[in-house]
Amino acid sequence: MVWVGLPSRLEAEAVETTLQGITPLRLLVTGVGALASLQALWQAWVTAEAQPVALVVLGIAGSYDRRLAPSKPVYVQRERWGDVGKRYGRRFEPTPEALRHRFPLYYESSPPPPEWPFPCVEGLTLHTVSGSRREARFWRRQFPTAQIETQENVAYFIFAQAQGIPLYALRVISNFAGARRWEKALALAQLHELAQTYVAPFCRKLLAGSPPT
Repeated sequence: MVWVGLPSRLEAEAVETTLQGITPLRLLVTGVGALASLQALWQAWVTAEAQPVALVVLGIAGSYDRRLAPSKPVYVQRERWGDVGKRYGRRFEPTPEALRHRFPLYYESSPPPPEWPFPCVEGLTLHTVSGSRREARFWRRQFPTAQIETQENVAYFIFAQAQGIPLYALRVISNFAGARRWEKALALAQLHELAQTYVAPFCRKLLAGSPPT
């Protein structure tokens, strides 16, 4: 069994026709936001008849990096949970490790399959979308290595690490973080193409028991 996690029904509709017929594969719409996604993943895990051999994540994202323009696909190699802490005007202080009971805020995914020719990036999960360029600049100053922004990616990383399953996270850029204009239709069309060209063959390989090399 392979799970394909998607934040919203909109993203699921972009890929479901290309992944139909691959069995056993489950499309899991987890909901927008880290907490909604984490709850959906745990609920699916405790009720599943067969546990997944891998979790593949597909979705759209905002970009902090001007080199990553709308429609650009990226592989999320590292993920940070950003807004866990206290904000002081122009400064942000993450919650100290002792107060988190050593709960990590930084995660890594599995290495990308060699046949996926996408740039590897670091993602930043925030509870809310950056609503202005000023807000986006604030978060980029706090986490200068972050290249993309989502609201739920860290949930997939937490879940996969806790369950000891490989995680493969692909995102397509839909907008520059903080911008009012989103190229959502363009990003979803690219997501469909990625699912057809790269994700479907990769899932078949996983289900055949052939690990990435």
